[in-house]
Amino acid sequence: RMARETERNQREIIAYALGTQRDEVAGNWLLDHLDDGRLSFADRREVLQGLSEETETRPAALRWIVSHLDLLSRRSLPELIVSYGGNACSAADAQMWDAAIRPRVAGDVAATLALDVAIEKLGNCERLRALRGDDLADAFRTAD
Repeated sequence: RMARETERNQREIIAYALGTQRDEVAGNWLLDHLDDGRLSFADRREVLQGLSEETETRPAALRWIVSHLDLLSRRSLPELIVSYGGNACSAADAQMWDAAIRPRVAGDVAATLALDVAIEKLGNCERLRALRGDDLADAFRTAD
């Protein structure tokens, strides 16, 4: 249905809904098809936003984002770094995100700052989870 939809807002709603289904197999299928030429930048962004918010699909989504940064467009890289990377909540995710993204943003002050913010948020979330439990850490993870 999304491929036939011409109104941008409707396409973005559909794309985001697809990404938030909490199904690892379906999430991997979506990732395998995100390079489809019928998808716009906004379509990809919304699917990835949904996938990166869900515990079941976040690891695969972050790996896909890291390996397809060129497809996601550099014009929004700082926003993408904070948006996607900030959805995780572990030191392992922070290390993976930092190691993969930092070399790609060298010399881009805004993107480097965005990465620093995302990494700090991940570390704070993990520390908060260790001290106060999952409910409070999840609330912190989703707060902007």
